[in-house]
Amino acid sequence: MRLGLINSAWAQTGRDTAWGIAQTKALGFDSIDIFTDPLDIDVRERRLIKRECDRQGLPIISVCCVATGLVDFNPSVQRFHLDRCRAFLDLVYEYEAQNLLLVLGEYIWNQEVIPPAEQWRTAVENMQRLGEYADRLGIDIGLRLFAFVVGMLPLIFSGGRPPG
Repeated sequence: MRLGLINSAWAQTGRDTAWGIAQTKALGFDSIDIFTDPLDIDVRERRLIKRECDRQGLPIISVCCVATGLVDFNPSVQRFHLDRCRAFLDLVYEYEAQNLLLVLGEYIWNQEVIPPAEQWRTAVENMQRLGEYADRLGIDIGLRLFAFVVGMLPLIFSGGRPPG
């Protein structure tokens, strides 16, 4: 049996990837899972991860992929996430990992791991970005909310920019 750690355990330390991989080994772990997005890292970071894991003698067991879009009913969203998951599978192959750990997002539906307030904050920030872009184009955005989330409206407009 191997004892492993996911590299995202070091994400909030402010240290670089190589440091986190070295710490994983120093703490006595003998394998590692990698949580990164192949669409967000460049080739130097991709190679660094594999090189440092090999240097530390830490086999990569899983590459983790959060793909909530696989359960979206919009075909274009599904296609994007299928393509994105294929990029993850390529990364699994490149890293000689054992598997792709696919996360569909049930933790979101169950309001686990990421607090609902943080999920809403992320939604609000992204909606504000869209609003700024729409404003530059002279376009309004209509927001469709189910009755149980109408309480979100004050959050959206609390940035000092009420609708209208």
